[in-house]
Amino acid sequence: RVLFRSKHDLPEESHSSILVDQQFKNADTTGLIVIRNPEYLQNKWYWYGTGDCLLSFKLMRDAKYLYLLALIKDDQLVLGDKDQQDLIYIHFEDKNGAATRFTILPDHVKSTILSDDKTSLDIKDVRLKTDITENGLIKLLLRVPADEIMKPDHSIRFNIGYRDQDNNPDKENSTLFWKPVWGTETDYTNSGTYLLNKKN
Repeated sequence: RVLFRSKHDLPEESHSSILVDQQFKNADTTGLIVIRNPEYLQNKWYWYGTGDCLLSFKLMRDAKYLYLLALIKDDQLVLGDKDQQDLIYIHFEDKNGAATRFTILPDHVKSTILSDDKTSLDIKDVRLKTDITENGLIKLLLRVPADEIMKPDHSIRFNIGYRDQDNNPDKENSTLFWKPVWGTETDYTNSGTYLLNKKN
């Protein structure tokens, strides 16, 4: 039997697509996990806490899809230059346990999603919707086919991160993740693992 150091239950909810879309539109934080103490932090001396960048997220699912809602409040939005801008990182393991790492470049007009990984979960399989409000809130909604990420034991593995680029007063950036980046020294077995339970 697998022992989980980080266990999260994710029951099926038939109306997930409607509920999560409403939360996206209203920037509703109900049920979101707020990352106040990221388990991975690169360039930590350039991250000044949640006033600098606050990342919150929630996963929901129905019988066919998994939905990720993320809200990111950034005190300095830096966009338009993929080498020096704010980036969102979303990591899944596919149904075979291979890491699929998406990088999202937020944009006021149309955000871009990229990945160099070749797994059973492809960019064409996911649907991305984003919005950036006037007060600098990034809203993200991602739909992923559950059968491409669910393993035989009905678990999925997930992580989310953010590269926070600041240009004032100096150009600097930090990267934070909810859980340790997979394959790094602090990674541990089944971090960010959700168990897909039966319908409520």
